[in-house]
Amino acid sequence: MHETGVVRQGPCIRLLCGKDLMVLRAVLLLIALLLVGQSAQADSVEDAYKTKLAAVAATDAEAHFQLAMWCKSNGLSAHALEQFETTIALDPTHEGGHRQLGYEKVDGKWYKGDEAQIARGLVQYKGAWVTKEFAENTDKGLVQYQGKWVTPDEMYKAKGYVKYHGTWISSSRLKAIQARQTQARERIRFASDWKNAWVYRTEQGHFEIRSNVSPQSVEEIGNAMEQCYAELARVFSARAKIKLVSVEVYASQQQFIENSAQAHLPVGENVLGYFYYGEKMGIRCFYAGSLERTLSTLFHECAHLVIHQACGEGVDVPSWANEGLAVFFESAERDEHGMNLQTIPWGRLWQLQEIVKQGDVSLDRLCSLQGMRQYTSIYYPQGWSLIYYLLYGNNGQRRPQFEDFYDQLTHGKFDGDGVAVFKRSFRAAPDDLKGEWLRFFSTLKPKTTAELVSACNAACTEWLDFDGARDYADRALKSVKSGKDDKVLLCNARLYLTLGKWEGSGRESDEDYAKSVQFFDQLYPAAGKDGRPATVRGFKYTTKYALDRMAYAKACIGARHYEQAQDIIDDLLAKKEYEFNGDAYSCLALLAVTADDPGFHDLQVAKENAEIADDLGADQDNKYVHALIEFADGHADRAATYLSEAAARDEFGFGGQFYRREIGRLAASLRRKAGQGEAPAGNPLVPTPGR
Repeated sequence: MHETGVVRQGPCIRLLCGKDLMVLRAVLLLIALLLVGQSAQADSVEDAYKTKLAAVAATDAEAHFQLAMWCKSNGLSAHALEQFETTIALDPTHEGGHRQLGYEKVDGKWYKGDEAQIARGLVQYKGAWVTKEFAENTDKGLVQYQGKWVTPDEMYKAKGYVKYHGTWISSSRLKAIQARQTQARERIRFASDWKNAWVYRTEQGHFEIRSNVSPQSVEEIGNAMEQCYAELARVFSARAKIKLVSVEVYASQQQFIENSAQAHLPVGENVLGYFYYGEKMGIRCFYAGSLERTLSTLFHECAHLVIHQACGEGVDVPSWANEGLAVFFESAERDEHGMNLQTIPWGRLWQLQEIVKQGDVSLDRLCSLQGMRQYTSIYYPQGWSLIYYLLYGNNGQRRPQFEDFYDQLTHGKFDGDGVAVFKRSFRAAPDDLKGEWLRFFSTLKPKTTAELVSACNAACTEWLDFDGARDYADRALKSVKSGKDDKVLLCNARLYLTLGKWEGSGRESDEDYAKSVQFFDQLYPAAGKDGRPATVRGFKYTTKYALDRMAYAKACIGARHYEQAQDIIDDLLAKKEYEFNGDAYSCLALLAVTADDPGFHDLQVAKENAEIADDLGADQDNKYVHALIEFADGHADRAATYLSEAAARDEFGFGGQFYRREIGRLAASLRRKAGQGEAPAGNPLVPTPGR
């Protein structure tokens, strides 16, 4: 019979056998022995101290110092402090004892803390200990240069600097600026004539890109279009074959409108692009301020073009299948390896979930809509989601039926009844799938690192859910198990840049800009031996990379790291592919108008760079810069006009909301001015120091 005992574990009781009890007793005995050993060791050190103390002569300062050092190395901090104090009491000149107690020697006497600084003749000045001479001369506006106190102008002259629009810069930098601006203006004159547009024919031979944006961007557009076509061809098989499609990308919206009118296809300012067919097939659009925005338009129109080509003349493709697939392709993420069609556009998904909450959703109605008058904006997320579900829902079970559906369209089996053609392919009415479709999207949430990054970007820039964006960004950081993830760092850097811009001024804005710079600093390497930023590891100089660098510069401007911002912009413009980068010139203008350092603030420089940025095709952000300049120049009405134009060009998402909010801030400032009979302090559109 085994010996038993009872051990309580929470709310339940379990019995231990005799062997378990023996092990438990051994463990408890070992713990007790260890505790006794530790106590004995502590007692032995204390006893050793008492023995050593008894052997020290009461008046021997050095002996007490050596005993104090022994106490310090054996963890007897209280005894050590006592013996150090005894040392200097016995010998007021003992150096070791004083230094161990934190004293400093000044003019042969020992002082502690602030008393040492005062003994040196220093005074507190703006939180630091400085000489009286330094404080007095700094208050006079003087600077120290080569051992002498001189005015800033005298210092810059001695350095060989010259004045440029009221700002001192080196002569070499002035020459670089002037040469760069001359080249930019020559490029502007060249690109203003469509006859001078670059032409790039893709290697696969499906597209000929004609554009007066940079040649590097033209090649990127061509490669991206071939990636898009390759994915579309998988859906439509051989019937999607196209010959040579002309793609025209105009540097400005005005050129796009004028040339479209000449081609007898007039468009309004709300049209980003379109495809056309007849004797020739082609796509026209304008460069929408960034490569991503431009490619989104081109992918959308390319999907329409391929659908039309595959289905043939006279086939009126159901709107959900036409527009839904176009939105599906415009949302896909792309890199040098290809397109990721399984990308979830989280903004579209959240819009869909809001529509579903309202309760008025019918897939039968969605599939019966025909034409843009019926297929309004509320149906775009529904059309995308139905395409996505049929391809990927339930592990892609309905994908063969989805391919059969488009096969019917391409073989002329659509008679105008969208619900009927759906039933033939999916063997069910659209609303018969509504339950499983709703269940699929009700549980779809960002989980992977890549999905969290994408959701953060959408929450911040499209949904303006800043708390949600912070949560996604934090989760993305925590999901990286080891090393660094460049996309996660960039996501966080851009998030805090956006938050800093939205908050405008104050401590929170300062902190957000500082966080943004910290994340960018982790992403980008330190400056090289020549002091210039180096290219990021694993990154190529692409248009997207250039935009990320400009975001870095803007974060530095917000954090008042003006010299760092200047270096980043100059580094980009020094690259041959980006010497005519409109965003870079816009960033230079932003620096010149917002800097509170007179070494960087200059309205004339801001005006010049903003005008060059306009001519090089900068987007709505440059209109915001123009608004800052106009208000600083005393023209509030012009500032409001520029803000309205910026909002109109960026109607949805963060940009439109931000510019409209700035119009409200400007109007409130002017009302205060009228009520008080005086101008408001500072520019209400420019972030002000919060500290």
